[in-house]
Amino acid sequence: MRGIMYGTPMLSKLLNDTDIALITEHWLLPEQMNFLNTIDNNFKAYGVCDARIALEPENRKCNRGFAGIAFMWRKDMAVSPILNEGNDRVVCCSVQLRGNSHMFIIGALMPSTNVSKKVYVDTLRCVSDLYDRFSQQGHVILMGDFNAQINKSFGIKNHQKSNERGKILQTFINERHLISVNSQVWTKGMSVSYVSKAGLGSLIDHVFIENSKIDCVCDCTILDDHYLNVSDHLPIRLRYELPVCLSKHVCSVNSVNWKKCTAKQKLEYAQNVSRKLCEKDSLRAVACDVHSLENKFKNIISCMHEAAKKTLPMKKYRSFLKPYWKYNQVKALHASMREKRLLWIAEGRPRGMDSDAFREYKLCKRMFVKELEIARSEYERKQLMELAETAEVDVGTFYKVARSRQVKGYETSELRVNGKISRDADVNRKAWTNHYSELASVIEKQHFDPVHRHQIDSAVHELRAISYLNANSVCQGRITEQEVLNALKDMKDGKAGGHDYIVLEHIRFGGAQLLKLITQMFNVILEIEDYPLCFKHGIVISLFKGGKKDRLDVNNYRDITLTPVLQRIFEKVLYQRISKVCTKINFPHRLQQGFRSKCGRITAAFTVREAICHHLELNTKVYAAFLDNAKAFNSVWINGLLFKLYNLGFNGKIWRILANSFEGVTSYVLYEGKKGTPYPVEQGVGQGRTLSAWLFLVMINDLISELDSSSYGLNIHSLHIPAIFLADDTLLMDCSVGNLKCLLDMVYEFSRKWRLNYNPVKSSLMQFHNGTSKHIPRTECKLGEHAIAWVTVKEYAGITLTSNLRCDENIKTSCKKREKVVEFTDKCRYPQRRNEPVYKRHTNKGYSTVTHSLRLRIVGQSYTKIRARARNCTKIYSKEMSRI
Repeated sequence: MRGIMYGTPMLSKLLNDTDIALITEHWLLPEQMNFLNTIDNNFKAYGVCDARIALEPENRKCNRGFAGIAFMWRKDMAVSPILNEGNDRVVCCSVQLRGNSHMFIIGALMPSTNVSKKVYVDTLRCVSDLYDRFSQQGHVILMGDFNAQINKSFGIKNHQKSNERGKILQTFINERHLISVNSQVWTKGMSVSYVSKAGLGSLIDHVFIENSKIDCVCDCTILDDHYLNVSDHLPIRLRYELPVCLSKHVCSVNSVNWKKCTAKQKLEYAQNVSRKLCEKDSLRAVACDVHSLENKFKNIISCMHEAAKKTLPMKKYRSFLKPYWKYNQVKALHASMREKRLLWIAEGRPRGMDSDAFREYKLCKRMFVKELEIARSEYERKQLMELAETAEVDVGTFYKVARSRQVKGYETSELRVNGKISRDADVNRKAWTNHYSELASVIEKQHFDPVHRHQIDSAVHELRAISYLNANSVCQGRITEQEVLNALKDMKDGKAGGHDYIVLEHIRFGGAQLLKLITQMFNVILEIEDYPLCFKHGIVISLFKGGKKDRLDVNNYRDITLTPVLQRIFEKVLYQRISKVCTKINFPHRLQQGFRSKCGRITAAFTVREAICHHLELNTKVYAAFLDNAKAFNSVWINGLLFKLYNLGFNGKIWRILANSFEGVTSYVLYEGKKGTPYPVEQGVGQGRTLSAWLFLVMINDLISELDSSSYGLNIHSLHIPAIFLADDTLLMDCSVGNLKCLLDMVYEFSRKWRLNYNPVKSSLMQFHNGTSKHIPRTECKLGEHAIAWVTVKEYAGITLTSNLRCDENIKTSCKKREKVVEFTDKCRYPQRRNEPVYKRHTNKGYSTVTHSLRLRIVGQSYTKIRARARNCTKIYSKEMSRI
């Protein structure tokens, strides 16, 4: 606006539907800053002027100012101008969002062509410093008059060629992966934002945001010229919804509700994705390095977000909805109560029963509450009656429904930090970051073998050069679209996405054009033999291990790293190729029951029980050691893993890709909706990564082979079972305590060389024998220098093992787990009256009968199901043993 006084009518009109406004004006003078506060009583203002403008009007050489820039925001918003940042052409403010998260807005009025290039570069350097600093604390929006022409690769509405200042600005945009919102093809309104006196238009005003946040843009319009507008610039209006995470885990605000998507909507989404991909000029260029590949993936992600935002339904959280509101007259009574309440408010909210309005309102409210309680009881009674009937016909459905009715674990915001309980989110976030960064750092422990580490490190350095002489079959051929489709079929829907908020459904329903482009990008990864940076960045969330463990102790949580879904798909394609090679070389070892097809907890538990029972029938005692591998996935030695991968036969290109995938990996903790400080990951394979389980099996496989080649362990005819491995759970077995000590020494020596962390405190020993005696051996067994405790009962693979292997403990455990469900069922059948003691309900005539009969059905059918699954596992195990 030429002079803020003359532009007041236009500005006042624009503020009617605006929350925050940025004004950049060459005619904005110092005395007019206070005038901005008088334009609209609902707005506040803050701005700066060029330092060359004299404060006294009589000292100015001309009426035209050099520059002026100001913010205006609604008073009811939590906006704070940052006074000590910026300069006379750059201002910034902080917007407090829900919770403790913030958004930062940087406004800039860059020098025009009548100022030297050096001043322009200095001003842009100030903007870049602010952006880099604030981007570590929250989301940043950069807007203003940049007085530069950038080319069409940054937006279809830009110029054909960039000028000298535009090239400087483009470098800044590329380095920070920004996108000009108002220069995209979907921006409404005019294609220019500035019209010169000669009538020539150009786009020099921009709103920059991160490329990954393009889905947050709801609408962007360059308004047409208006009779009230006295400026050469056209206003830009942006409607922006920033997703805010308020929980510990990833919470994608306005995420797609895929369950409610119709076939037509999915088809429209695929069409929009294909159209937007074709409109992206940057996607047509061939990627030849990691940086260009990174930008291409970000553009693909932004296209998916834009298409999903436009065509697909979004999730809406409505906590007030209850299923029992449809029963009886609940809705009618609720409407009547609201009507009576409005009448009571209209009369001035009188109190006392003398008022007819107050008396009728209270009467309707009592009737509504009473009917609501009856409806809730009826709904719960009906649901539990169906649950009892389900237990008689389908035990699988019964357990599924019963588990859904159990009390869910709560998430506490308290944490024990340095011996004190902290409730401060920032302190807890820092504590979590320190905890996981220590796990991800290489720490020398006293029992590790430094000589062996030096040998392996030197060998891996030599293997990198030798690997170019090998050609492993895994990455010889190019990745095909059919392989990507097969990977998508093997992956499950409904899983959380990574830091880009893309889930599997975005790609599954994205159409053929998206599939083709992703396949091309995967082949580029094979060519350059490295992951893009977006693949190497993960979000760490903490999951409580459960049970009666201390919730305030960080060691009682396991971390899950959420990686981008595109990275998971790529590794799934690699794993499909790798699994074919593993089948030929009989990998993993037969004694490994974890992460193997047709194996798992059931086969592990069955093998252990049958092996022990066989020796107990021969009146031979069995001694077992249950070893705890502390933080197994987080403490994998990377160079040791690469050395084992090479010796296993996975050399050449696949070896270099996996080796490079561990370089430059970073993660950050997400806690209470805010990100912690990113930390480097120097060790570990990361739980949540597609290849993490297979990589851990590679690391531990030599230990199983070493134990199997020894003469220690149990022998069942021609079968040799010295140990059973269930992923990172290690179980050693032998008929002699002395031989068990030898097995423990072998494990300890392997852990010294390959830097594994077995925890003797959480490990345990157990003796199996016939009879009911609970005698504990006095023989001391050590893991290294630390003794392991003897126990009489042990939980393993989901079952309770006792010294004599009887099922009494398992039956008692099953009954206790379902006792609450049974009591809840009986309470719904025989509801407790108000003010009635609890013990009277328990003396109800039918209570014990109902509890006993339902408990028998639970235990009986559970036992039947276990036996059926065990028989099936016996056949699988027999075929496996005969084949080997």
